[in-house]
Amino acid sequence: MSQLVHRSSRLFRPFSGALHSSRCASTLVIGEVSGDSLTGGTLSTITAASKLGNDTTVFVAGKDIKTVADNACKVKGVSKVVALESEVNLEFCMGS
Repeated sequence: MSQLVHRSSRLFRPFSGALHSSRCASTLVIGEVSGDSLTGGTLSTITAASKLGNDTTVFVAGKDIKTVADNACKVKGVSKVVALESEVNLEFCMGS
């Protein structure tokens, strides 16, 4: 039985090593907006996400969101910004 476990772990080692050495997916950051800019917490999250490698996409939503989206495009580490213009008050999503 120990040989079977040994063979099994040897079989999976190259695959799991590949997963740890590089990421295969981009990172999505849900942006929290305050006025015309992203909050400090969101900016910290973007910094952390960019250190993971690959693309970092930021999603922002709200009324008159264009200025926030333009500012988010200028943040170091952001590859893409997805903006949803909405008249609906989205604060309920924040658990307030």
